[in-house]
Amino acid sequence: MAVESWRVAQIVADRESGVDSFRGSGYLVAPGVVLTAAHVLVGASAVRVRLDVGQQSEIEVPAERWWADPDGHHGTDLAVIVIPADVTAGRDVERVQFGGISDCTAVLSVQALGFPRSKLRGAAAGVGELKVFRDLDQVSGHAPVAANRRQGTLAVYLDDPPPAVPDSAGLSPWDGMSGAAVWVGNRIIAVVAEHHASEGAGRLTARRIDRAYERLPEWDLDRLVTWLGLVSGAGGLPDVVPAAPGQLLQSAYLEQVRDLTPDALIGRDAELAELARLCAGPEAYVWWQAGP
Repeated sequence: MAVESWRVAQIVADRESGVDSFRGSGYLVAPGVVLTAAHVLVGASAVRVRLDVGQQSEIEVPAERWWADPDGHHGTDLAVIVIPADVTAGRDVERVQFGGISDCTAVLSVQALGFPRSKLRGAAAGVGELKVFRDLDQVSGHAPVAANRRQGTLAVYLDDPPPAVPDSAGLSPWDGMSGAAVWVGNRIIAVVAEHHASEGAGRLTARRIDRAYERLPEWDLDRLVTWLGLVSGAGGLPDVVPAAPGQLLQSAYLEQVRDLTPDALIGRDAELAELARLCAGPEAYVWWQAGP
């Protein structure tokens, strides 16, 4: 399933009177279910979700309820907003697929869509009036899996030139991008959660979906699994780390060997695997085949 821009959500978290609303991003992962970051919802008295922002078919709807990791930044920083499922009636909302990341040194190609402060724009709304809005941003980059290993987060290095550094007020150009889904291919693996000024404007930190299995209390994990349609255990999440060429070659040889072996070898998987490793190895060999 491809990423769909109309499903990228702009989150507006209203605080008590006299306090500015907080803005974030998210993604409609299933009918009536929006994934975002927990710190976007901290202290919110009401939450609004906008879909297909800025288009004639734009949807703005108040949240029915929401859940956020009670540990926020100190936990998984994951959150789910529930909206009426019928607001997207007539549109095909296929449930999103999620992925996990194995412990390795691979580098993943990633992308994310959201509404950062750097996309703040102004347009004429009428005579002498100016309407200020945030446009949608789509960023791509790479994520070295071993980076941020101690914290257990995902480091996202952006491909394009970064926006300006934080202004005099200390506001990050990525303010509002929190909660944006981070994709590898057609699977969500994380949500954008932090921008560390010390790393420059070209890097973001995201919170991984697969970390929820080890860090959330059972009650909260059960709710997250149900809302997102996740598998019950982290081991069931498909690994988004691409197989090394040698692994792919070995798998291909293993299939070939299985087809060629006589019935007497069925069940002798270890020997078949050893034969496949030999065939896929760097040393030259000659394949002789004869009848039984």
